[in-house]
Amino acid sequence: MKSIYIKIAGAISLLFGLTTIFEGGSVILDLFGLRADHPHYVSFVLWANFLCGFLYVIAGFGFFMKRKFTSPVLLLALIILILTFIGFVIWISSGRPYDTQTLVAMSARTVVTIILFLLARKFVKEMKPVTKA
Repeated sequence: MKSIYIKIAGAISLLFGLTTIFEGGSVILDLFGLRADHPHYVSFVLWANFLCGFLYVIAGFGFFMKRKFTSPVLLLALIILILTFIGFVIWISSGRPYDTQTLVAMSARTVVTIILFLLARKFVKEMKPVTKA
């Protein structure tokens, strides 16, 4: 049963990370006209999410390989998100423009990261030795 949770968490983390990298990278590099779809994007939020995308991919592989580094990687992502969220609230409070979608997405991303972190803490405890072929 434990193995299925690890695989599901790994798949979610990988897909979440790859999607985040694609979406964030597309806005940062102005690909596919996505920047026009987000006229009030907040650059530091975008960059933090983009960075977290890579951390989710690393954590996804950590889940599949059952490595202890999975929890610290997700904790780092969570810290980045919380600090970014605080900055974003300050941004909003100062009356600067933002997309409401960003607030919803940051909230959802933070909740998903907390869940992935808790799953990693609970189920990824053993460290499998690296075998050389």
